[in-house]
Amino acid sequence: MMENLKLPPYDIHGYRAYHYADVPSTADMAKSWVGSDMFVVGERCVIIADTQTSGRGRLGNVWQGGQGNVLINILPKITKPIAEWSHISIVIAMAISDVISNLVDDTHTVGVKWPNDILVNGAKIAGVLLETVYTTPDNGTTPVMSIGIGVNVSSFPVVPEYATCSLQSLGVDIPVGDVIGMIINRLDHWLQSWHSHSIQGIVPMWKNRLVGLGGNIRVRLPNDTIYGVFADVTENGEVILYTDTGTKTINAGEFILE
Repeated sequence: MMENLKLPPYDIHGYRAYHYADVPSTADMAKSWVGSDMFVVGERCVIIADTQTSGRGRLGNVWQGGQGNVLINILPKITKPIAEWSHISIVIAMAISDVISNLVDDTHTVGVKWPNDILVNGAKIAGVLLETVYTTPDNGTTPVMSIGIGVNVSSFPVVPEYATCSLQSLGVDIPVGDVIGMIINRLDHWLQSWHSHSIQGIVPMWKNRLVGLGGNIRVRLPNDTIYGVFADVTENGEVILYTDTGTKTINAGEFILE
């Protein structure tokens, strides 16, 4: 587990940080980490990698991230019931969009593509992978939320399906470590807000950052693709889609702007 560890563990805003030169996947490392004797339940940790060779994104997509970009998995302390953990998707979108908005100048438009991809001028700059992992390998005992985050800082991959960008391409020159610290700081802010109140108090602010509202979209599901108009979101952040066959409420899938 400590192979390739660059520095002794250190703290970032109260999170125990483990910094690796390279790993296959920070998400896979977080899963094995939680299932090992090294993890202490309730401890807030962040796993940082300079590079990863087999990064994973949402819905089985590949996350391409090279040297000079944010490649992390955060293991926060969550006191909400596990039935509410899906709301963290909205919480983390608020945190990362805050960070990007504070870094780029006001000539750029920062938005959220449902549920938590971060776009600048319509080009993807950051993505999130949320997974519930467990302290025993057979998916039992104590659940832990793993938040995988990739942010294009110094470079961005060329992806055929959509536009991409990086902070550097937008004229922002900043060390990766500073961006990580800012993300953790804002995540703590929004986690505290969620713990103190409810997701219903955050959804209106998140909705104001959503791109594509009122427009045509398609939602790619495991065995189907649904076309319609992105009419609204529910108080819990689910998509309300107007289709030819009626109104549908969708809480999972790959959201594609038409």
